[in-house]
Amino acid sequence: LSSRQQDEIQDLCDRYSLDDRLRGRLEDAMSKREGTFSEDIRSLGEILGGARNPPGLLSVKLREMEDGTFVAKGGGKGKDRDRDFGGGRDFGGGGRDFGGKGKGGRDFGDFGGGGGGG
Repeated sequence: LSSRQQDEIQDLCDRYSLDDRLRGRLEDAMSKREGTFSEDIRSLGEILGGARNPPGLLSVKLREMEDGTFVAKGGGKGKDRDRDFGGGRDFGGGGRDFGGKGKGGRDFGDFGGGGGGG
């Protein structure tokens, strides 16, 4: 890692009170991601900014990096983005009703009340 990159990691660690053990893990993970370093460190800053427990969440994100499943927040230019998220395609319901039948084959409408006792 360059000295600038090490400084960015140290700034992130200072901002979120991350210990030396996590800093070491972060440096190790980021040294393997130099091609996406800027995007990744920015994304980690955003992610940790909304965390109740930044050290715990960083540990999860580092595990994702080690497993190869981490994707920078906001999509960006991560090489796995298209494969993992369908390249921006909409996977919404498309207006279909996935509710259908409840347990026992009854329509969910059957639970609306009105009709006999139980």
